[in-house]
Amino acid sequence: MISLPMHLNLSMTDPLTTMQIIILTGQVRSAKTTALQNWLKGRSGAAGILSPDIGKLRKFYDIASEDYFDFQIDENTNEDLDITRVGRFTFLDSAFKRANDILRQAGNSDADYIIIDELGKLELKKKGLYTSIKYLLDKHNKKELKANLLIVIRDYLLEDAIHFFDLKHYRIVELDASKKLQL
Repeated sequence: MISLPMHLNLSMTDPLTTMQIIILTGQVRSAKTTALQNWLKGRSGAAGILSPDIGKLRKFYDIASEDYFDFQIDENTNEDLDITRVGRFTFLDSAFKRANDILRQAGNSDADYIIIDELGKLELKKKGLYTSIKYLLDKHNKKELKANLLIVIRDYLLEDAIHFFDLKHYRIVELDASKKLQL
């Protein structure tokens, strides 16, 4: 595991913060999104975005409305669309706009948890879900956010993301051996 400052693991009753920033981390394709989907089953009070793979392409899933929408498209698509490419992946810019809107709305909701799946390479370049993540973190830092933030970050980006967003108070969790999320 990455060596990070010790002041980071806070309990739910820590007086420094009303709500927590919880970082779910792990390797690529280690079932983080699946674990979140299972954790959400039968649970109310959550909002935000998941990014599950459906078939061969990644979709966005609006937790509050339970709607899926296209996010990744086939790299050979010839349509005239506004897209962002990351390595071999091609993403719809319109999907990022919609996902950012959903996350900003979640920040003004009564949700107990706002899930961001995921903070990745694009967000570290101030693209993708950057604007909504920044908005939610600013609200959290001003103690204006009524929800816990649960942010998925791949293990190899964890330290960079923590420094880039200047996170001070957070808790890191990983999936247990049975791929279950224990908060």
